Amino acid sequence: MLIAIGSLVRVERTGESTNMSNQGPPIFASDGPIRILIEEDDVLIASEMEAVLQEAGAEVVAIAGSFDEALERCQTTQPTLALIDLELAGPEDGIELAHQLSGRLGVRAIFVTGHSNPESVARGTSANPISWIKKPFGLGTIVAAVELARRELQGR
Repeated sequence: MLIAIGSLVRVERTGESTNMSNQGPPIFASDGPIRILIEEDDVLIASEMEAVLQEAGAEVVAIAGSFDEALERCQTTQPTLALIDLELAGPEDGIELAHQLSGRLGVRAIFVTGHSNPESVARGTSANPISWIKKPFGLGTIVAAVELARRELQGR
């Protein structure tokens, strides 16, 4: 559950409470905050990811719940990075979405998934993701992965 009190945001999950107001330096690229699209069909997970990333200084430019919505939102919002769930409703999956975003728009991906079977990993590797995050994950894991992605995208 997300609880907002002024500028303090706490994320509570099954009895766990984390103060997100002191998470360290913001996630900035050389030209400002890193711009992120979240593709996640679970509204609660997407909202938690958005809250923790914004608190860390990232700019979440869009949340999409499907392949087509993610493509459309990327074209209009021009994110630097996409956090993509591998399982999407419909015929295309997150791996295909990552291929499309990278090929058409130059947007790199971090896969956020509950699946890490050898077949998915082999297919996903061809999309050249920056990282894989296995669900369930701690919210600090998302911030750390985005910070590492920011550094890679900046060539550091």
